Amino acid sequence: MSNFIGAAKAKSLTAEAQIDILTFKKRLAQFIEDNAKQGNTCVMTIAPTYLNLSDLEVLIEELQKLGYRIEFEKSEAWYSLNVFWND
Repeated sequence: MSNFIGAAKAKSLTAEAQIDILTFKKRLAQFIEDNAKQGNTCVMTIAPTYLNLSDLEVLIEELQKLGYRIEFEKSEAWYSLNVFWND
């Protein structure tokens, strides 16, 4: 059985992370590959709003050129990025 950290701890870790677009891109690439190997056909992820929106737009264009379908939504608190490869 997995043990979950508390929400306060998760919030603290998020605040400390402050990842950049290159780190986000690297993690997303690994996330896509891992999920494809498990038989999944999409990944859904949240990006922090402190990432530069224009950097995310470049990433989305890159993914689209590779054949992925992207659903992107901007909210006040986060960016939602859904990446599909089998539709």
